[in-house]
Amino acid sequence: MSTINQLLKTVEQISVISGCNGHFTEGLARRIDETGYDLDDLKISELIAITEQHRELYNNSLSGNPSSTPTQYKAKQAVDALKYISMSIKTVQNDIEALYGQEHKRSVAGLVSASTDINNHLKSINNDFNSLVDKSKSMANVSMDCKRLHEYLSSIHAQIIDALSTTNSLERVCLDFVSKNNLSMGGES
Repeated sequence: MSTINQLLKTVEQISVISGCNGHFTEGLARRIDETGYDLDDLKISELIAITEQHRELYNNSLSGNPSSTPTQYKAKQAVDALKYISMSIKTVQNDIEALYGQEHKRSVAGLVSASTDINNHLKSINNDFNSLVDKSKSMANVSMDCKRLHEYLSSIHAQIIDALSTTNSLERVCLDFVSKNNLSMGGES
């Protein structure tokens, strides 16, 4: 009965996808594409895990619950906030320039320099973030490949054990035949 229950639960989990809205389904398709595998190559358990992770992210983003939002999403929000701050600094810089004119350009030049530094830091943070995302995707793909390799090697090991068992059985049959028929073995006279 356990297999029947698991089968029914699995079918139910997968069939729920067809009732989801287009935004959820499109996001799920994007997450599956990010694995680097075709949908047909994913195991059912992998598909269910990806679906559950996406459902959690999707529901958290709808509810505005940042405490359970994945770190990757939080980092993107932080980078976006820093970009907004940088743009605000440029706006303030332009206002100061308009108000005080040429005699205060030296202090404005300091703000320009600070703004440029902030922009460079933001670009560096964004590059680091993108690098982490790429490494994360790569690690997920390696993990799936290792799991599949382990399963393949386990199946080969089982075949080797079967072959050894068959060889041992054949050897016993041969020895029984030689003994029953009083035959000599290879080099004996």
